[in-house]
Amino acid sequence: MRGIALSLAFGTMIAAGTLPAAAQPVPVTARTGTQTPYRQTYEEDARARLRVWAGEVTAFNKTAEAKGRDQDNAAGSDLNVAWTEAKAEERKMEVAGADDWESVRTTFDNASHRFEDALDRARAAID
Repeated sequence: MRGIALSLAFGTMIAAGTLPAAAQPVPVTARTGTQTPYRQTYEEDARARLRVWAGEVTAFNKTAEAKGRDQDNAAGSDLNVAWTEAKAEERKMEVAGADDWESVRTTFDNASHRFEDALDRARAAID
């Protein structure tokens, strides 16, 4: 119960912008000392791909709805799962330490391929 109260107190302080300096959230860019140009470029590309894919998922959902197709069919469900995994892996990549980044990048690449495959299957299912 104390943990919940503490979480609520910090949440309120964050919302009000009154956290003490030591408790202020550290921006993700604070780890730039561990970033190589390759890593920075790769992460920027990953974010750009996710923005494009968000549009693809939205377009799929609109097309499926317009065609009166159930978006919860197996292909649509697979697409939603793959989309969620790709976003989660991209977030992990952003905060991974230097020692773990290559492994996390590989996992993101695999999730990216699964998403692209799921998107192809979902498109084929509503055509």
